[in-house]
Amino acid sequence: MVPPVARAATNRRNFLSLVGLGALATASGGALTACGHGSGGHGSATDTDKVGDILPRQKSLNLDVKPDIVSTRPVADGFTTFPSRFVDAVNDKPGRSGQTIKAITPAWGPAPPGLGQSAYLEAMNAKLGIAVDFSIQDGNTYGDKLNAILAARDVPDLLCVPSWEVAKLPRFPDAVKALFEDLTPYLKGDAVSAYPMLATFPTSSWRKAVWNDRLMSIPNPTDGPYPWILMSRRDLLDAAGLQAPKTIDELYETGKRVTDPAKGVWAFDDIFAMVQMFHKVPGSKEGWRRRADGTPEFKYETPEYRAAVEFMAKLYKDGLIHPDVVASKGADSKQLFASGKVVFKQDGMGAWQPLQAQFQKVTPTLNIQPVPVFSATGGDPLVWGGDEPISYTFIKKV
Repeated sequence: MVPPVARAATNRRNFLSLVGLGALATASGGALTACGHGSGGHGSATDTDKVGDILPRQKSLNLDVKPDIVSTRPVADGFTTFPSRFVDAVNDKPGRSGQTIKAITPAWGPAPPGLGQSAYLEAMNAKLGIAVDFSIQDGNTYGDKLNAILAARDVPDLLCVPSWEVAKLPRFPDAVKALFEDLTPYLKGDAVSAYPMLATFPTSSWRKAVWNDRLMSIPNPTDGPYPWILMSRRDLLDAAGLQAPKTIDELYETGKRVTDPAKGVWAFDDIFAMVQMFHKVPGSKEGWRRRADGTPEFKYETPEYRAAVEFMAKLYKDGLIHPDVVASKGADSKQLFASGKVVFKQDGMGAWQPLQAQFQKVTPTLNIQPVPVFSATGGDPLVWGGDEPISYTFIKKV
């Protein structure tokens, strides 16, 4: 139970048992689930050994819906057929203040309709019992928007911060302390049970939502433990009579076959993370491993990393990477991939469904499929793991 004083001061907070699990991401066109990469989330001043007592206690949400595929955690359960009936996870209407909640979140691609123009938002707000007004911002320039918002101290009721933007924001831990609510009293330990959907979030996600030894945000957990996949335009490969590459040499040769500058088609966007995995470079983000003698070794020191760099240099030298990607880190590689200008694209697994759903309306034959992971050096492949949240939702201090 949340203490009465907490209820009185945090009416806007009550609806997060719904929003935290997906309403925020879905209302923004699925943008937040379209990425699976990022940099550090929690503040550098946080001592993770000291925060164990403030982390929410994870509990399963037992709904009467049986998945077709029961997975091993942290991989999500799967469904091969659409459930025949729906079950409400939250039955009451958490919104009670009657005040409109302002929220800012990014989207990559066309911004969805806003409040008053979206049947989905109307239905969601009706369930919440309160109006949530989303300001959808261009994800490609969202970091600049965040800098301006935080510098002006003009934050909305809810602010979404993608995990990969956190490290780029100057003095972000100071901004968190000054501008946003401390959620620790309401969510630590068993207190999170008042919000059963939030209680399902993994402990690792909450640990990264800590700044200055306090729980300061709601994490948006990643939809899979794998930060990257290599997506291919299977329809274009089929039309060219090509199979999915199974070795690093096949990847290169297939790239050469599909690259045709005269038609404006190149094989790859920036696929360096996948190339590192193919070469078994250690680590997902930190990049450390132990040598045989027990001493630490960073990936830059390894022969695997050197081989990955040499392969990427070969792709650039031979003109197999789209020139817009070469010339500008801000290239819209999703649009290039969807339009067939790039045949292989590295992205988070969450990008797969939104890309297929959005662009098959324009190209009915569109077929996006991941390239099965392989080893460039033989033996079993290596797949990086990652538990970095996709984003964090902060609540304005009142």
